[in-house]
Amino acid sequence: MALRHDPHASDRGLVRRILEEHRGLLRRLGALEACFGEVRAGRDEPALAKLAGALDALRGTLAAHFEMEERSDIFSRIERERPELVERAAALRAEHAAILEKLDEARARCSAENGEAAATAAALVRLIRIHEAEEDDLLIETFWHDLGAAD
Repeated sequence: MALRHDPHASDRGLVRRILEEHRGLLRRLGALEACFGEVRAGRDEPALAKLAGALDALRGTLAAHFEMEERSDIFSRIERERPELVERAAALRAEHAAILEKLDEARARCSAENGEAAATAAALVRLIRIHEAEEDDLLIETFWHDLGAAD
């Protein structure tokens, strides 16, 4: 029996890697959310320091993830394969810089009142969860729906 070459196997492998990174990001977001309960009204230095550390760790992870997505050229592939998805892909790609800016804002607020820092971080978590879910949908729609999964 001859093996068939699947021209989209590498795309699906990359998509699997991105989806796995998204799951890892969601776990990190859960750890970040756990910090919110520790941040109480008034100034609580240890809780703020823990929240700041979690935001710093998340920033490093997100920046590396977004860079990997850009280097992989996945958005350009989506735009070539599915021209009708160009606007969705462009919007998600543009959100990367905006998310990092919001993360920096949340981190800066750790020097301010605890409630403000936690509220800003909570809004950031919601934004990232929505962004990653929309990226997942776009990737699956592009690389599984139309091309069909070999497995």
